[in-house]
Amino acid sequence: MATVNLLDGWNFLDGNVQEIEDGSDFLSAESTVICAGPPKLDESAVQDVRPVGLVQNAQITQNKQIQQLFEIGSREPFFIPGRTLIQMGMSRVLFDGASLMRALYEVTVDAATDNFDTNDIVPPAQPYDSTSSGAFYMNLASEFFNRPLGLAFIFHDGQDQKYGGFYLEKCYIQTHGMSMAGQQTVLLENVGLRASKLIPLNYNEAS
Repeated sequence: MATVNLLDGWNFLDGNVQEIEDGSDFLSAESTVICAGPPKLDESAVQDVRPVGLVQNAQITQNKQIQQLFEIGSREPFFIPGRTLIQMGMSRVLFDGASLMRALYEVTVDAATDNFDTNDIVPPAQPYDSTSSGAFYMNLASEFFNRPLGLAFIFHDGQDQKYGGFYLEKCYIQTHGMSMAGQQTVLLENVGLRASKLIPLNYNEAS
């Protein structure tokens, strides 16, 4: 029995409402990749995006403002849709490499640091360690983080078939936090972001 498109085709004694031929033909976290990119989506393709890596969880929330109006002489309300607010949260393991805020700016950091004093992003290597890589970005108050970034979410199914994706334009880091406890084996960083726009991706453009 194929996918039921009309109520007349539904028979709960014979088959499913939606038939899934292969048990691995679904989306999962293992076949999803989150990439940092430029603030604006390129007109023809998602170019020069780089995987953030070691992400443990991510949540994207869209909220649309809805104003409900009533009129005298009727019980029926009016609904007026307003603007949409986009928020995102992400957690990532802190490891011996780029920190989360550094990884999010991986694409834009080289050009950005030409115009900013990097000492307010990370402290100078001395006196702590003259071999420091400067990969630990922590100072959210730095003017550097007033620059927007982009985020691409690319989805495959369990058969590695292209499914789709979306791009968050002009993201700004709003919150940053770290969590640690005596029984933890790894440290986690958390960021909260705001985005100006969510653009669905034609997967051919996300290749």
